[in-house]
Amino acid sequence: MPEDTYFSTRLSYEPKRDAVWAEITRYLQRFIPADAVILELGAGYCSFINQVHAREKHALDRSSILTDYADPSVIRHVRDCENLRHFKDAQFDTVFSSFLYEHLTRDKLNRVMDHLRRILKPGGILITMLPNYKYVCRHYFDDYTHVQVFTHISFSDYLVSRGFVIEHVEGRFLPYSFKSWLPPSPLLTRIYLSLPFRPLAGNMLVVAKNTPSQRTHEEFRREIVAERKPGRITEKPEPTVLQPGPVEETSASRTEIRHGRRSRRSAADHYGVKTGQKESSRRELSREMAPDTTTADNLRIGRSHSSAMKDDRKPISPQELRNRRRKK
Repeated sequence: MPEDTYFSTRLSYEPKRDAVWAEITRYLQRFIPADAVILELGAGYCSFINQVHAREKHALDRSSILTDYADPSVIRHVRDCENLRHFKDAQFDTVFSSFLYEHLTRDKLNRVMDHLRRILKPGGILITMLPNYKYVCRHYFDDYTHVQVFTHISFSDYLVSRGFVIEHVEGRFLPYSFKSWLPPSPLLTRIYLSLPFRPLAGNMLVVAKNTPSQRTHEEFRREIVAERKPGRITEKPEPTVLQPGPVEETSASRTEIRHGRRSRRSAADHYGVKTGQKESSRRELSREMAPDTTTADNLRIGRSHSSAMKDDRKPISPQELRNRRRKK
C-alpha cells in the first residue's frame, strides 16, 4: 500500500522514538483529564496513544500499520481521517493529532474540522502538533506529501474560523526532525521542554476548545438538503420607495422641462412677480433682464467707440497747425 511505503521510506519505526514520546505525552497530559475519552488521528506507530493516561483510548489511521503497534487497550479504527461518520455526537473529550493536517487539502481539512466539532463534547479539547513554516521554510517541502503550510498564527486563526477557541499556543515546541535534532534521551527531552526558549525548535503546539454551540451531523445534513430544494430560497423583500406628493404643474414648468431653460414667466415667478399682477410689471422686468444690444450692434458693423469719436472731429488747417507748433 502507498501508506505503508511512506512509513518505510519517510517515517520508519525507531524504538528510541517511544522514549521521546513518553516525555512529550507527559508534557501534554496537563491538557487531558485522566477520565477523558480520547481519539488520536493519524496515530501511525501509536507512540502517543499507547502512553497517554485516559479512561478510553481510540486510534485512527488509514494504514494497517496501526494494528501492529497499537496497545491492546487501544480501540483501533483503520480508515481515512475524513471518514468520521461512525463516531457519535459529543463522544470524545479530547482529540489529538501530530503532523497530520499539513498533508490534507483545504477542502478535506474543512470536512475533518466539521466532524471534529460534532464528535467533540462542548468544551472538548483539540490538541495539534504541526511543523511551523515560519521556522522551517527551507526544509518544509522536503516531505513530498506536504500540501499546506501553517504558522502558529495562521493555524490559530483557522481554528477560530472553524468555531474553536484558542487556549494555548507555543510557536516553538519541538525540533522539526526527530532524526536530526531531537535528543533520544528522555531526560534531555524533559529538560528541553522545560526551557523558556527552545533552540532549533521548528514544530508548534496549538490547544483549542470546542465551543458549546454546535450542530449535529443530522442537523447539518438536513440544512444542506433544504438549501438545495427549489422554492426554499427566501426572496428578498422589495425596497420601499417613497412616492412624492402631488405637484401643481404650470405652463412655465412644462416649458422649462421641454426646452431645458427658464422662460420669462418662470423667471418672473422666481423673482416674485405673481400671476395676478399687471402685464406692465412683466414688461418692465423683461426690459431689465434684456441684454444691451447697442454694443453688440456696434461690434457687428465694425464700429468701435474710438472710431465714432474720430468722425465727429473737424479738420485742422495748416495755419492752425503752425500756430500750435510755435506755442510749444
